[in-house]
Amino acid sequence: MSVEENEFADLEEEIIEIKEIKETSSESGSELPDNKKEVFTVETQLPMKCFTKPIIGDEESKYYKIINVLIPILIAETIYLIVIANPTMRAMWLIVLMLIAAFVVYNLVIRPSARKEEYKRIRNNGEDEVSYTFYTDCMKLEVAGKESILRYDSAEYCTENEEFLMIMFPGKKSVILDKSECSEDRIDFLKNVVSEEKNTEHRKDVSSKMLLIIIVMAAYMIMQVVCIVQLSKARSIADEYEYMTRYQQTTYESFIDCVEIGAVKDVVIYDSIYVEYTYVDEGKEKRYYTEYYGNEDILAKILNNYSINWEKKTTE
Repeated sequence: MSVEENEFADLEEEIIEIKEIKETSSESGSELPDNKKEVFTVETQLPMKCFTKPIIGDEESKYYKIINVLIPILIAETIYLIVIANPTMRAMWLIVLMLIAAFVVYNLVIRPSARKEEYKRIRNNGEDEVSYTFYTDCMKLEVAGKESILRYDSAEYCTENEEFLMIMFPGKKSVILDKSECSEDRIDFLKNVVSEEKNTEHRKDVSSKMLLIIIVMAAYMIMQVVCIVQLSKARSIADEYEYMTRYQQTTYESFIDCVEIGAVKDVVIYDSIYVEYTYVDEGKEKRYYTEYYGNEDILAKILNNYSINWEKKTTE
């Protein structure tokens, strides 16, 4: 390669580098080229509801409505389980109820309150008064005397509700417009700022996350229903069998300890829930019962290993 060709190649590389620097600065800088064609300008004052309530589309709103229905059901089921459960299980369900209550309080009280305080700060600093100037391929954002240029091709997604339209940019920068202040032509222009591919990808991402939350909540709710059925069944058995009032209840751990030292005989398992047994101490026998919610086969194996006679009975 000749000297002239080398110099030409170096010059070409420098031109490419300068071009890349200009493109980068136009995306995040505050300088606007003189030849930009202005489409329209909007000056607005952002209301508090823009900060205290999320701006979400119809599809996301459906998921939120489902979650809002599931939460009261989960709370009601948990409270019912606390009422009917034994002391050991009651402590666990109390912890679950406190976690659900903490989630509700955070989202309904603490988070909105923090956003209101943030809005007060923004309003005191004059940052709620915003000016948007839209061009063909970018926009100028003016807030409290500061300007920034946002390129449309860097926008992440666009969403709207009945009142507002929001365009989200990198760095958690958002452009929020009151739809009542814009004509239909302007709203259509803003909707087309973000490609449909990006909006579709955003909706899919949000839908997958919200759907996962709903599935987890639904699975937990089903587990609660199973526990309620089991405990309700146990209560009906307790009402039917007289031994529940005649015999003293012990913990399952205490029962196993007695089995291991050979102080148990004549075990009866009722409906895979209650275990009635005779405790032998220095020739004296006394009848007890305990609750068992584990695997019946495991319990049977333990009894067989210690050569303890046992039988299974049902309410039927």
